[in-house]
Amino acid sequence: MLTARSLATAKALVLQGVNGDGSMPHQPVILAKSSDPLRNFRYFAFDDAIFNTRLCHGSIVRTNSDSVLGKPTSSAIKPV
Repeated sequence: MLTARSLATAKALVLQGVNGDGSMPHQPVILAKSSDPLRNFRYFAFDDAIFNTRLCHGSIVRTNSDSVLGKPTSSAIKPV
């Protein structure tokens, strides 16, 4: 079941999912870990995501995001 305000909106949502199925982003993906447990619940799936991305020849970056204004410092970014 889809919730949408109109049939056209629901069709657009389904089409977006079909077009994106199995595709990889063109830019590097950034996986960020923080000390906030509510924002950090996906951290344990990072290794699986990195493995799957390498199989598809994608680009992925892991970083710690505990910094001023939530922006990682350049020393915190570690390509994997």
